[in-house]
Amino acid sequence: ALSTVSARSTLCGICFDLKNNNLAGADGNRLHMVSLNEDAKLKRVDTLTIVPAKILSVGKYLTGNVMLIEDEKKEDQSTVFELAVPGCIQCCVTSQSIEGQYPHYQSVVPVDYKNKFVTRTDDIIPILRKALAHVGDDYRVVFVEFGAETKISAKAYPSATTKTGAYSGIVKGIYTGAPHKGAVNPDSLLDCMQTLPPGVVEIHLAEENDKGWLIKGQQGFTVVIMPVEIDKP
Repeated sequence: ALSTVSARSTLCGICFDLKNNNLAGADGNRLHMVSLNEDAKLKRVDTLTIVPAKILSVGKYLTGNVMLIEDEKKEDQSTVFELAVPGCIQCCVTSQSIEGQYPHYQSVVPVDYKNKFVTRTDDIIPILRKALAHVGDDYRVVFVEFGAETKISAKAYPSATTKTGAYSGIVKGIYTGAPHKGAVNPDSLLDCMQTLPPGVVEIHLAEENDKGWLIKGQQGFTVVIMPVEIDKP
């Protein structure tokens, strides 16, 4: 969910919010957030640091224990991560923090949504992959109809590289609330579902179509995806 636009350097990094015990990444259209290790030694330090995405290269070894190092003038800040590497004692990696103010990410997490769809990652991912095969390069959108049956559909509009095509598939699950139809970027939604831990996933929806989709997975994973403005029939 990180931005690739260098002009928005803070969104190109991963936010470690040690005060609220969260890890977050955003690109302006979507937000991924997960709780840090509950056993982290410094989980309640009143500090937020932004780390370059290259830390993900050792992601599988991170224990969740983090230490911040500042120079005497508090102008430069580095983040030290503890690693659990087999055969290595007291391993760690140090990363220079990114300067700048990270957006108030928690303020964009919706609350009190009345509509909810409950499914499983292994039920929605195959449907999304099939829909993605029918999406054109110039118009990345799938339509999702939530109701008694929840249906994901896609239509590829003809272009220089894509022929007209259509797909529609039913996703197993339970929906509660008023019928809802929305459009979303299929790449963002599929990336979200493949990132979440396998198992039950909840999609919370507002009554308005322009509000973000709140997606909750297992182990404290939370994702917010903004819907796509529909500009084609």
